[in-house]
Amino acid sequence: VDSVGSAQVLRDSVYKRTDVFFSPGYEKHFSATKNLDPYIGAALSLGKIGRTKIRDTENTIDTTGTSIKDITLDKKGGFLMGLNFIAGFNYFFAEKFSIGAEYGIGINSARYGGDWTQVTILTPVSGSPSVKREVGSLSVNSTRIKMKSNAGVMLSYFF
Repeated sequence: VDSVGSAQVLRDSVYKRTDVFFSPGYEKHFSATKNLDPYIGAALSLGKIGRTKIRDTENTIDTTGTSIKDITLDKKGGFLMGLNFIAGFNYFFAEKFSIGAEYGIGINSARYGGDWTQVTILTPVSGSPSVKREVGSLSVNSTRIKMKSNAGVMLSYFF
């Protein structure tokens, strides 16, 4: 809720996107000491980047009534794949409890986007609503090297 002059502006936005990722991997653990458990590993990442749907509604209320601006944007999703390498350790301070850290480096490639549609409906206080439809295309191809560290407290319980 905001105000512009003597008008009150109510805004509501909804962003929806569902991504699904699958990352099978392998870890090789080395027996250093009774308490220390160092390891290395690799994982293949595969994923589907979901379709993006955004809806933004803005109601402007003043003494003459309410005007509404409703925007709907729909964008295509895509796919992601990558290969990641990790190195880390667990330090067992009890039989099944450990604290640890992990460092990773990998390369990921993503391809998403394509055709998009945006519909804007303006409903004035008086008069007829107007509809504006825009279409376009925007594709993104991205390949990047990423580094990831999970240093700090990683508390684990092993069954």
